[in-house]
Amino acid sequence: MVRITAGSFSMGTDGPDDSQPDEKPVHRVTLPAFQLDRTEVTVGAYAACVAAAACIPFTTVQDSVYSEGQNKWASQFCNWGKARREQHPINCVPWDEAKKFCVWANKRLPTEEEWEYAARGSEGRTYPWGEAFPGPSFLNACGEECSDKFSGWTRMYSGNDGWWHTAPVGSFPAGTQPLWGAGSRGQCLGMDRQRILTKIRSTPKHGPAGGTRRRLGTVAGPRSPAGRTAAGTRPTTARASSGFVAPGPRF
Repeated sequence: MVRITAGSFSMGTDGPDDSQPDEKPVHRVTLPAFQLDRTEVTVGAYAACVAAAACIPFTTVQDSVYSEGQNKWASQFCNWGKARREQHPINCVPWDEAKKFCVWANKRLPTEEEWEYAARGSEGRTYPWGEAFPGPSFLNACGEECSDKFSGWTRMYSGNDGWWHTAPVGSFPAGTQPLWGAGSRGQCLGMDRQRILTKIRSTPKHGPAGGTRRRLGTVAGPRSPAGRTAAGTRPTTARASSGFVAPGPRF
C-alpha cells in the first residue's frame, strides 16, 4: 500500500465534456492522509479470498443495461480462470463482492472523494500523469492491438500498448500519479491504467448514505478526466471493465 498525503482539491467538473450531471458543480474537498493499494486487486489476491471461502469467483458479465447476448460476448474479457492472469486485475466482480474481499482483507472500498483525489491530485490533473493526451505508454486502453482484433472498435490513440485485454498490474509506470510515488523510490505503479478500467468505490464518505446504486470511478478517456464519477450502478452489476483498489485499514 502507499500513503496518500493529506490535502485539498477541487472535486467534480463544470466543463462541457462527457461528464455526469451529478459531478457538478466543482467544490473544494479536504481529506486527511489515507492508504491505498498501489495497484488494482489482482486475480491472485482474489483467489486467496476464494480459497478462504470469503469470496466467490465470477466468470461472466452481469449488467442489466445489456442484452443476454451482449453480456455473453463481453464475458470473454473476464480474467478469472484464465491461464497466466494471476497478476492481472480481477474484474467482473460486483460491488457487493468487492466489499466482501475488502472485509476479508481488513480493508475497505475508497470513498468517491478519496478516489478522485488519488487519481487527480491537488493540482486537479486531467489525467493521472498530467495533461498529455492518452497514449500507449500511459495506459492500457484501445490502440492498434484492439482495433485490429475487433472490427468496428475505435482507437483512442495511435500505437500499440501490447494488450488487447487487461495487462498485468504495474505495466504502465509512465501513467503514475505523483501522489502515489511518495516514498516509493519510483517503484509505485498504482495508477497504471488497465483498459480504461473503472474502479469500484464505496458511496461518498461525505455524501448521502444508503440508496440502491453504487459508484464507479472513471479513469482517462479521450475527453473525460481521470478519477471522475461514472454513472451509478446496481451493487450486483459485474462488468469486464470494472476492477477495484482498497484503502486500509477498514473503518
